[in-house]
Amino acid sequence: KNFTKLTQQKSRNMLRNIIKNRLYGGFTKPNNYNKCFFSKSYNLLENFEYDLVVIGAGPSGFAASSRAFDLNKNVCLVSENLGGSGVSGALASKLLWKNSNQYRTALSFSKETDSIHDITFPELVERVKEGVNIKENQLQLQLDELKMRTKLGKSKGKIDFVRGRAKFTSDKSINVTLMDDNGEHSSKNITADNFIIATGSHPRMIPEISNSNQVFNSDDIFSLKKFPKKMIIVGAGVIGCEFAAIFANFGKTEVHLINAKRDRLLPTEGRDVSDVITNNFKSLGVHIHNNVLMDDIKDTGNSIECTLSSVDDPNKKTTIDADCCLLSIGRIPNTFNLGLENIGVEISKSKGIVVDDDGQSTLDNIYAVGDSSIDIGLVSVGENEARYVTELIFGLRSKEDAISYESISSIMFLSPEVACVGYSEIEARKKFDHLRIGVVSYLLNNRAIVEKQSSGFVKLIVDAKTDKLIGMRAIGKESSSLASTCSYLIKKGTAVEELEDIFYAHPSISELLLECSRLFNKRSIIQPDCFSDKLIRCYEYKRDLTEQEKSDGVNRKPKKVSSTNLYLKL
Repeated sequence: KNFTKLTQQKSRNMLRNIIKNRLYGGFTKPNNYNKCFFSKSYNLLENFEYDLVVIGAGPSGFAASSRAFDLNKNVCLVSENLGGSGVSGALASKLLWKNSNQYRTALSFSKETDSIHDITFPELVERVKEGVNIKENQLQLQLDELKMRTKLGKSKGKIDFVRGRAKFTSDKSINVTLMDDNGEHSSKNITADNFIIATGSHPRMIPEISNSNQVFNSDDIFSLKKFPKKMIIVGAGVIGCEFAAIFANFGKTEVHLINAKRDRLLPTEGRDVSDVITNNFKSLGVHIHNNVLMDDIKDTGNSIECTLSSVDDPNKKTTIDADCCLLSIGRIPNTFNLGLENIGVEISKSKGIVVDDDGQSTLDNIYAVGDSSIDIGLVSVGENEARYVTELIFGLRSKEDAISYESISSIMFLSPEVACVGYSEIEARKKFDHLRIGVVSYLLNNRAIVEKQSSGFVKLIVDAKTDKLIGMRAIGKESSSLASTCSYLIKKGTAVEELEDIFYAHPSISELLLECSRLFNKRSIIQPDCFSDKLIRCYEYKRDLTEQEKSDGVNRKPKKVSSTNLYLKL
């Protein structure tokens, strides 16, 4: 008993020291590290059968294994690294974005003080690595602590983290190529009743230039040695626009954004959102090439040369020479070399695992979540899918209690940031016959005035038949802080007037939600009659259904649109 108490006390002290050293990125391995319960890859028991094997330790895989541990299950987590692209990609790019905004703010003050500390790209990368290390160490620390709790008998659950590459040998077994810190390889067979594939995705490349040292993607952009003087970004989706904002904020790079075959940025969003982003990009010096075709792109040895032609006039050519090129043309699921085709798991043409609404593949005991099923490429969606599937496997959820995707919230880290929840106005017009839309400008918000960030607005979209909130779009400083409240109301099917019952801190950006919700019942403190409709407005959208549409119950593209201001027109 005394020996057990002594061992437990030493383990607690060691854990306390590890927390102190590792949680903030400054991990120093103790001398007796290998003698304690902690290790970066755990030894497996021979012939041990797990309740669940999770392949991939990114946000989705980590969430699934953590939830299974809560349910006292034996879990094996297999991956080459911890964190996946959710840490090394998504988190790292947001750290870049945050640093670029801080630098831009410092530049605005330097006009008055005439002094600013310049920053090199390697220095910026070191700042990013600090944040990434904090998260990676937190993940490893949690696995170590859970392992110790199992060893000490404090938990019936178990997580074994195995660093290696998995390949299916049957529907209930995988062979893992193990890797240690010395680069040595061995293999081991692992069996389980159920499997969750959460292997994530990787950036799509253009084969002709994929081997060029001057061509990068969102994962390897951190290998740049310095800020390029001129950069081409191919692909003007969310990721492409994010990196355009990042490099433009630093003011050291001439950015050319290629928006192929589309006449404006972010076409799935309303033109009002697109216009704010476009105008801010132009003020930062970003060159936007809309509605073009990329005829050719090649590495000349000294530069990347891109030839564009206009969609409207193919004879109108433009050639851009740049120091480097960033490809942002989508992502491909990491489903190769898993042996899925050998056991009968169906793979789509886009390389994603074919699943039903519950994430179940063509085999009953194999599920796929996150980017591996090429569904919605958001960390929050992947984590929620992973938790739902885990609970479904072990009987806590039913298929009738599936995830609702109508209340998904997301953030675009642009200039300024954009928060999206539920339907956009464009999507809502295709699905609903009668809408009410309220819009309030940031210029009418005290917090925005304090921050000197008056570019932006909040838009609420309401189903006029039920008064339920179905969508929100906000663009501007701290707009992401508005997303969770609206997501909850949409999930619960709540009337928009419920937003009026919340006490909002003052001054805060969230007060825009309050004033916008008051518009629908003519209760806003800010009287729309007194301002331009560019600052505050509330309008309706109606469309007439044909007799055939009424009988079919199908909402087709509207033939007649009418927008009516609910207030007196100035």
